[in-house]
Amino acid sequence: MSEAIDNREVLVEMVEKQIAENMKLYGPLITKSAELVDLIHETNKDRLPRISASGKKGDLISLIIKEGYQPAGKTEAEMAEMPTSELKAIIEFINSQREGHLSVSGSMEDLAARAREAGAKITLLFEADKTHRERFKAPLKIGVSSSRHEMAAWLNAHGHKVTLWSDVQAEWLANNASRTVLTQEEWDALHSMKSAVLAHPAARTALTGKPGRAEVSAYWHDPETGALCRCRPDWWREDGLLVDLKTTDDAGPDAFARTLIKWRYHVQAPYYMDGAGMAINQSGRNGGLAHPHNFVFIAVEKKPPYAVAAYVMNAESVGDGREEYQRDLATYAECSENDNWPGYSADFQMISVPEWHLIKKARAQV
Repeated sequence: MSEAIDNREVLVEMVEKQIAENMKLYGPLITKSAELVDLIHETNKDRLPRISASGKKGDLISLIIKEGYQPAGKTEAEMAEMPTSELKAIIEFINSQREGHLSVSGSMEDLAARAREAGAKITLLFEADKTHRERFKAPLKIGVSSSRHEMAAWLNAHGHKVTLWSDVQAEWLANNASRTVLTQEEWDALHSMKSAVLAHPAARTALTGKPGRAEVSAYWHDPETGALCRCRPDWWREDGLLVDLKTTDDAGPDAFARTLIKWRYHVQAPYYMDGAGMAINQSGRNGGLAHPHNFVFIAVEKKPPYAVAAYVMNAESVGDGREEYQRDLATYAECSENDNWPGYSADFQMISVPEWHLIKKARAQV
């Protein structure tokens, strides 16, 4: 299998080179009517034009004399006594000795036919294209603005072995539906983030201080509602420390505190700790992992230099999160029992712009 192509410019370069080779197969090609008109004009320079046989008798006599032809040595006066029909016959005879000028009007096919009758060896572009399609099952040329797949198919028809990287990806994804393809940029960023996390003393200790297991799924039934629950910590140390890795735009304390609330991480921590413990108690199995006793968030920023911070929530925050998840489970159980999942109000509601917007507007008017 040839190397897969991802760069469009590589395809364009290959197409342009193949087009040039194709054109050589058929010699110079006529692509415009104007080219044929110029060719005919050039041909007409070596051809005597036919003269008109219309007009008055005196005009006909003048044309005959001008062409140096006087029948039977007759004078102009004697020619004047000849019937007009005889004079026209003389002109027709003169014209029969001449090729005449080729017309430059008509379709491209008409112009080509005249040029060929005059001996020109020409090939029209559409004629070459027809021949080419019969031979290669593809057009003579293809626009470089065509899609990658169109250019690849055209090149393959001309003997190239072109494979697009996007097709390789699509085939791989079809055969590996559970996996994710990363770009080189994403791959590099992930490894840089990994290096940054392991270079942070607290984060490194949380991850490597004790052995553990990654992404262990734990299932349990909530003792208050009976609801089936699940959690899957990023890292569960054998000593009971749960570690969760979070990517963020800002890993600073104030910013990450806001992130805790926005994404409800403060609910996740007690839910995971309580739930993993109940999973051990209810199943009677721990898989070599102790009951969770604490939860560490490792926050790593998504852009260089990939700054890292490690956080443990205080008891008040853990308690607040515990109240929220227990309330959520009670709501879930009630909705499940009644098969009623309320959304927002079904009535018209009054809404206003936020207070901060009014303050901002007022300040702008000062």
